[in-house]
Amino acid sequence: MIRTTENALNEQRLFRDKRFIFLGESIHGVAEFTQLREEIAACYFDHAAVLIFEADSTGMLFSHQHNESALGRLKNFPKILRTQETVKLLAWAISRDIPCLGIDPIPRRPLTDFTQQWRSIRHRETDDYSRAKSAGTLFAWRDATMAEKLIALTSAYPRQRMLIMLHAYKTRGEPGEGSIKAEIRTRIFRRGLSWAKPLCGSACPKWQRLTQ
Repeated sequence: MIRTTENALNEQRLFRDKRFIFLGESIHGVAEFTQLREEIAACYFDHAAVLIFEADSTGMLFSHQHNESALGRLKNFPKILRTQETVKLLAWAISRDIPCLGIDPIPRRPLTDFTQQWRSIRHRETDDYSRAKSAGTLFAWRDATMAEKLIALTSAYPRQRMLIMLHAYKTRGEPGEGSIKAEIRTRIFRRGLSWAKPLCGSACPKWQRLTQ
């Protein structure tokens, strides 16, 4: 992608001095969005950083602790995001020892993939997911649990900046799945942590280049 001086300066103002950067996308599984994420990661999160995905949280932690390959980690993602671009982004981060973790409580990785000591955790998560789904509180449960998991990661990695990539970031009051991810934003504000939410749309210089 062509980088202009003006775009580079705009990006630096947007990303500089923020511990958390939230990146969303307006449609799922599009190659250009994942390529954009990798470019942003390479420019601004190439050291002292953690990449956070909307992927199976326990599965991603298992992958991280067992040093799995990028391809092996793909099963932690929603099927629509299991693409060669996701593999490439993961491989880039793994090659630089950048942790790749998840905050999605929805169990996606099969139980049989886990070692015995991890299976009790997976059984409990599956039960929680089933209860929330049956009660009709899935979205609220998911948002609250994702917020808790993200806050826990901020404590586990207190010196790292975080690129948080959510496939449908919406703030409260916007149309869509209720107030999805607004719970995360609210809890971060309460802790006094700095963040920025670049819009992957017409306001984003990089996206403008993608659509020209």
